[in-house]
Amino acid sequence: MYMLIMNLSVAPLCSDAEIVDKEVRLFGLRLPGFRGTLGKRTEDRIVDGHRIQDEIGFRPKYDFISGWKVIIEEMYVRRDF
Repeated sequence: MYMLIMNLSVAPLCSDAEIVDKEVRLFGLRLPGFRGTLGKRTEDRIVDGHRIQDEIGFRPKYDFISGWKVIIEEMYVRRDF
């Protein structure tokens, strides 16, 4: 499995999404706004999983950072990058 990780600026994507929204309206189509959808998909989010962990008794083996380190190390060993 190969992964392509890119760091894209959101500004050009938002600009393009706004253009698509305008073009869709010109043709009289009713579609969900791409600009709004893009905004929701690219916003920063913080999620606290303690409540679900307490309710079901699950405790993750790794925290976020150490989990990613394990994944990256495994990808390096497998040359899966």
